[in-house]
Amino acid sequence: MHNSLTGAIAAIAPAQAEQARHFLRSKAADLPRETNLEEQLAEAGFLVPIGTDEDGSAMDQYLAKYGTSHLQLIILPTEQCNFRCVYCYESFSRGAMPSEVQKALKECVARQVNLERLNITWFGGEPLVAADVVVNLQQYFSQHCKRHGIEFSSTLVSNGYLLTPAVADKLLHLGLSHLQITLDGTAAEHNKRRHLMDGGETFEKIMVNLRYLKQRTERVRVTLRHNYDRRNLSHAPEFIELMAREFADDPRFEFVFEPIGKWGGQNDSVLDVYEGKERAATKIHLQRLAKEAGFRNAYQAQVLRPNGFVCYAADPRSFVVGSDGTLYKCTVELDKNERNVVGRLTQDGKLMVDWQKVALWTESNGAWRQNSKCTGCFFLPACFGAICPKEWLDRADVTCPPEKRFIGETLRTIALRSVNDGAQRSGSAAVERGAGASSQTELAGGKLSGRPNS
Repeated sequence: MHNSLTGAIAAIAPAQAEQARHFLRSKAADLPRETNLEEQLAEAGFLVPIGTDEDGSAMDQYLAKYGTSHLQLIILPTEQCNFRCVYCYESFSRGAMPSEVQKALKECVARQVNLERLNITWFGGEPLVAADVVVNLQQYFSQHCKRHGIEFSSTLVSNGYLLTPAVADKLLHLGLSHLQITLDGTAAEHNKRRHLMDGGETFEKIMVNLRYLKQRTERVRVTLRHNYDRRNLSHAPEFIELMAREFADDPRFEFVFEPIGKWGGQNDSVLDVYEGKERAATKIHLQRLAKEAGFRNAYQAQVLRPNGFVCYAADPRSFVVGSDGTLYKCTVELDKNERNVVGRLTQDGKLMVDWQKVALWTESNGAWRQNSKCTGCFFLPACFGAICPKEWLDRADVTCPPEKRFIGETLRTIALRSVNDGAQRSGSAAVERGAGASSQTELAGGKLSGRPNS
């Protein structure tokens, strides 16, 4: 079972299944006196008091993004890259972030008087091409947040080639909490698709760096991302088995799969990508293969929580900061479209923003459109029709998240037992409020899951 308003995911023990169905189908007058199961179903939001405005509660959750207590900055310390991936869409038009922009970023964070949560994502290009910029700013953000009691999290989106032990040591010491490293298959397949500028191979060096991360004891989450299309999907089972032998015994490592799209790169015309329902089905299938191979499934469980699928570009407190201080909303469009250039970071740290442009990204999705397919959808609190504001701007409709389109298979995948889920079993309890759950908890033959930063 899944409740999109609370994020609860539950597996009911077979002996209690019929009783649970009765509760869910009944009106208040039909319910027997309180039982433990009924209490748990109510706590998780599967049962609600008569008169509860669930739509209103969901909208309150969504509108919370307009508050000033949080800030997300997706920072491009450089727009250069040491790779030339076959499906890349970036132009590599600018170099490393100059010192005056770095200083302005520090001032920007210092200006946030109501800040309670700061999330930094290091993006590029390849951010570690400018590792000195990353280290400089990461150190400041970490120390500032510690001094002022601000919750701090940071993610490095990297190809992994320059993530040497020395660089990893520095960043982990400065509080880096999440890494996303992309591998596109076994060595031969990966090296064809993700190679150096001069065509050199990259797979083995990335693996050496990942093995070092595994030796570290910090509670850093490592997302192994696999980009796929029709040309490399057939190799996925072999690749997953290889990675499972290396990393599946470490619960800090997880797998996510993303179908390649035609995002404006010079090779778009020759890419053989998946579309439509087939695109969604392949993604769900790969997640199941990873779970069966022994990887912990934090991704699917977490994105099913409230706002779990809402794109960062739909958040009015989220900005992409280019290496020259230009502010964007979407990391795919960058400066390809004027609508995405929403402002500039001034030298004294002010975010000078064109809020009419920002509104294109934050208020054009399905949650705001009358009679859209989103307004009456059971999945609304998880995505609010905001999985991709760019799609809403480009056309009249958007594709629903794969996890929603295949919700049954998604929940069955989450419910698969895995020795790496860190699970505990307790009596016959089977449900828990998702917002308060750990990333994955197993009770009574099922899993209750609580969302990664994407």
